[in-house]
Amino acid sequence: MPHEMQVLLADKEHFQNLLIGANEKLTCFNVTKEDLQQHRDMFNNSEHKRGELQEHLNKAATESKQIAITCQVKHDEIINDNVGLKKELEESDKKVATATEKIEAKCVAIKAEHQKREKELLAE
Repeated sequence: MPHEMQVLLADKEHFQNLLIGANEKLTCFNVTKEDLQQHRDMFNNSEHKRGELQEHLNKAATESKQIAITCQVKHDEIINDNVGLKKELEESDKKVATATEKIEAKCVAIKAEHQKREKELLAE
């Protein structure tokens, strides 16, 4: 019997060691499973955030495009206004030049008339 008892005790110890090893493997497996779930959750959250970011970027691009179009329209209006103002300025410059010529001609005529009268008065 002692031999059978030793065999049974050895078997018991062997099974206990197997159970402890299996328990350690199960613990490692569960930790790995939890890590995997955390990574999946992080990945899904990351994908969700990436989708939100893409939506935000698309919205910002659309708004930017609208602003660019509005600015281009305003720019074109300002250019057209400047062209009109430039034409008005050129016409005003021509009018001023014409008026200046007329005034200078009148001044020359008045000066000549003044000199003529002065000579007449001095001759008397």
